[in-house]
Amino acid sequence: MHVHLPKPLHGWREFAGEVGIIVLGVLIALGAQQVVESWHWNNEVVEFRAALDSDLSYDLGTYQYRLIQGHCVTARLDQLERWLERSRSGTDGRLSGPISLPMRLALRMSAWEARTGEVYNHIPLKTRLAYGAAYDNLANFEDHSLEERAIWRDIGNFDGLASLTRDDQVRLGGLIRRERMLDFTFGINWPILEHIADRLDVHAARDPEDPSPLKEFCRSIG
Repeated sequence: MHVHLPKPLHGWREFAGEVGIIVLGVLIALGAQQVVESWHWNNEVVEFRAALDSDLSYDLGTYQYRLIQGHCVTARLDQLERWLERSRSGTDGRLSGPISLPMRLALRMSAWEARTGEVYNHIPLKTRLAYGAAYDNLANFEDHSLEERAIWRDIGNFDGLASLTRDDQVRLGGLIRRERMLDFTFGINWPILEHIADRLDVHAARDPEDPSPLKEFCRSIG
């Protein structure tokens, strides 16, 4: 039994040419779609990274804002330490001014917290890891900043006291030690964050509208 294949109206050669044109058109359409998608995601990544970099730049400035108050923190802790030693030796007396506390600025984390998997996954892996490490360090800084604020609020409860009880002395000594450790931690963690930011080509920038640190915190109180 012989099977007869239908012949194209204009021959196999023309038929093959027409199929080739169709296939080529499909490939061109697919390629154009990929180009459009690639352009779309590149734009999304550029915009997302611009938002991340803007927030990260401000957050680096916020970290530096705390660091520039470090010498005042050390001086105030030294003054409190001397006050504590005077109390322990029986020569109590009031401090000459309010204890006060270092000022703190809020971090900007909205861009990082609003990230979506689609856009984030189009960023190269090494860059994603660098952003992740930077924001992990900032989260650590935020935790330490909140702890520091709580410590200084507790220290502020000693404002106006003319003498310290034994319990006061123990309490104040512990707060001073905790704050010294936190201040040390801020200093040793900064170079790590700065190095990560350098890899992302992001640098610290302060908002000119942010308030200056309190001058009274740097004044001697005894």
